[in-house]
Amino acid sequence: MDVNLKEDDPNDPDSFARNLKPVFMEAIQDVFDELEAVYDSVSESAKDHIHSECASKDNRTPGTLLIPPTLTLSSEIILTIGQSTTVENFLKAAAHYRNFTVIVTETGPS
Repeated sequence: MDVNLKEDDPNDPDSFARNLKPVFMEAIQDVFDELEAVYDSVSESAKDHIHSECASKDNRTPGTLLIPPTLTLSSEIILTIGQSTTVENFLKAAAHYRNFTVIVTETGPS
């Protein structure tokens, strides 16, 4: 029996899958593109999410994150747990516009 299957042949079980492959490839590429731009898009709105009203201006350079024991608390204190590149980029972007203190806690097995 000579079977000649065409691209959109309903008798070909793989026809549907072949048509979906380009759709999935494009969707996967879209996800990769979004992941590459996630830091920029999150950081763009950083100054809108952190509101600091300092009573007295310190001599800190914008963008500098303070680490204890030199910790000087401002009116805005942000507490975060563990290390995250996204959070770090967000806070560094906000530090260009706002004055705040970041406290990073660590967790471990107890």
